[in-house]
Amino acid sequence: MEPVRRGGRPPRNASQPESIKATEARLAKEADQRDTDLRDLMRMPQFRRYVWRWMGRTGVFKRPRVLNAEGYVLHGRAEVGLEMWNELQDATPEAVIEMMRATLTQEKE
Repeated sequence: MEPVRRGGRPPRNASQPESIKATEARLAKEADQRDTDLRDLMRMPQFRRYVWRWMGRTGVFKRPRVLNAEGYVLHGRAEVGLEMWNELQDATPEAVIEMMRATLTQEKE
């Protein structure tokens, strides 16, 4: 007798081709939505300034050299910022360049 989960359907077998295709389609849809969201957000100068502040706070541009408990926290923080930076660059490379230009322009003023 096959196990039954809620809803009266048997559990899915993740190794079945149709399950793999469904998972791949779901992941592709999620990635497309994430990229669309980031492109829309990065059009706003306010959001680009917000992101730049968090890049600085997380230490993306300067890696900690301390090898103690505090250093591990700083490394973890920087990893989160770096993951966000990579997502932004993948989704909107031109907006990242614009964000960097705007920041340099503001720093000169």
